[in-house]
Amino acid sequence: NLGNYNLIDEAVRMSGSITDKMQSSIAVGYQKHDGYLINVVPGLPTSGAVNRVSVRVGLKYEFTDNITNLVRADYMYTNEHWAALTTLLLRTDDPRTVSKTGAYTGVAAPLANAKVGNLHYFGAGALPVDAEIIYGISDELNWKINDNIAVKNLVAYRTSKSNFTTVGNGSEFLTGTTNSNYIQHQFSDEVNVTHTFGKLKGVIGLFGWTEYQHQFAPSITLVSPFSATGSESYQDTRFPTQSYAIFASESYHFTPELALTLGGRYTQEHKVLDTYNNSLVWNGGLPAGWNGSSASNPALQGAYNNPNQSPNTIKCYTGTYTGTFPTGSCPGNGPINYYLSTFNPFVAGYGH
Repeated sequence: NLGNYNLIDEAVRMSGSITDKMQSSIAVGYQKHDGYLINVVPGLPTSGAVNRVSVRVGLKYEFTDNITNLVRADYMYTNEHWAALTTLLLRTDDPRTVSKTGAYTGVAAPLANAKVGNLHYFGAGALPVDAEIIYGISDELNWKINDNIAVKNLVAYRTSKSNFTTVGNGSEFLTGTTNSNYIQHQFSDEVNVTHTFGKLKGVIGLFGWTEYQHQFAPSITLVSPFSATGSESYQDTRFPTQSYAIFASESYHFTPELALTLGGRYTQEHKVLDTYNNSLVWNGGLPAGWNGSSASNPALQGAYNNPNQSPNTIKCYTGTYTGTFPTGSCPGNGPINYYLSTFNPFVAGYGH
């Protein structure tokens, strides 16, 4: 399929026999189109674009008439500028958005303000990004022992990595960025036995599942041009999970229309929430290295906390921090207004 915004949307699927005992299939999809939201910042491309490709394959092998094995695998790749929530609905100098402590302080944003109400435009000093890689593989083994009993084993592995980046505040200024990263791995195995003995039919099985999730999300709010205070936060969270279950279901058919079914399942699951959160405020200026900082004017350089050090450890970009947390000063900075949120060391064994 072809369409406006340079749309390309294609999919193809093929299947067939490789040998008398082996069959295969493959499906490929590709989708791409340009963005439909125009950035008010000159030189930056549009947003809302799509760029995705996916592949799925299957391979089935018949060892005997009663034993078959089916392998499936899939892969998806995404890397696109998604539609950010930065619609221009209010002027940056609108009284409803102006406050001494808020995001805006009445600073003019002529490019954004000129397009307020035009939903074909958005404002961001850099483009938002959505990038994902997801793939997995599974194996299904079926064994029909006889006319009464059959065994199935299904084992699967899946992983995903993603990055979501949002930037700006709806104007042409690059005032900050939030970057969310996710890594996930999961493995599962299920074996079940189905049976039919006259009027009694049922299934009994075992299931095991383990998963590891890791999220890390740094967020930075720059100082200029909206406020004299900037901020930075960092989240690093792990979610390891293990789950095991046994289940059974039995049905007795008194007649073809009437049956009694009894079933049960027991599950044991263990979850761990392992998180580290760090937040700080730059009071009175930008840290060294950011646009607007000046080595000749230490008052423009704030204090920072190193996440790799112990809690409440303060360093200065220039000179030595003096005092005892939470009061103290960096050279040329005066008193430090500094906030550090909860600090939880990673649980041993999950720091990979």
